[in-house]
Parts: sequence; C-alpha cells; structure tokens
Amino acid sequence: MYTLSVEAKRILVADDDPKFLHLVSEVLTGAGYDVRTASDPTKVAEMAEQLRPELVILDISMPGRNGFEVARELHDHAQTKGVKCMFVTAYREPTQVKRAKEAGGIGYLEKPFRTSSLIWMVKTLLSKRPLEPELP
Repeated sequence: MYTLSVEAKRILVADDDPKFLHLVSEVLTGAGYDVRTASDPTKVAEMAEQLRPELVILDISMPGRNGFEVARELHDHAQTKGVKCMFVTAYREPTQVKRAKEAGGIGYLEKPFRTSSLIWMVKTLLSKRPLEPELP
C-alpha cells in the first residue's frame, strides 16, 4: 500500500475506459500523487471544482463530451481556469495536437505509452508554471 505525502499533488484523470483509469491511477499513485478518476466527462468540471487538482489528464475521445470540450469548460470557469490539462490519447494526427493546444492543453501523450513516460511528463508539467506549454 502506498502512503501519500502531505504535499502530494492531486491529479484528476478522465477516461471512459475503466482499465485505463485503473492503470493510470496505480502508476501515478505509486509515484506519490493523489489521483482521482472520472469515467463520465460531463462530471469532470464539477469534480475539479470540488477536488482542486493541479493537473487534469483527459482522453480526447469520450462519449457525451470530448476531452477538448472538457478542457475548454475547465478554463471557462473561474474556480478551475488555472488547472493544467494534459491529453492522453490514441490519436496520432498532428491536427489533434493543434486542437489540444487550442483547448488549453499543455501536454500530449500518445497511447500506448511507457509508464515511465507518463510519470516523467506529469512530473515535468507539474513543475512548470502554467504558461509554459510542453506541446510541440
């Protein structure tokens, strides 16, 4: 069992795939983060307002509301506009990276990925100031 430090940074992960949510939660919890998950993209903004995460990791393709829409919604609300958003997706098209930037994303990781890449990106994004994008 993992113990969280008092200073553990909170991350909210949104994806409609329960196996993916479990994997990412286990990996990031093991790296010392306080991880919460959401399988319903329509609930992410509400959860973010309550949880106050430092980072929200979003899948692009989710039923009901895609990750770009969720990121825009987060950045449109006063209480969540400063949250950092990262996209983790199977989409490999350069246009998706552009759309992620336009939606306010500061990170983009393609599935499948190495868990070490996920941890590195999360650590890097959380150590940067909000206006230092990591997207290519």
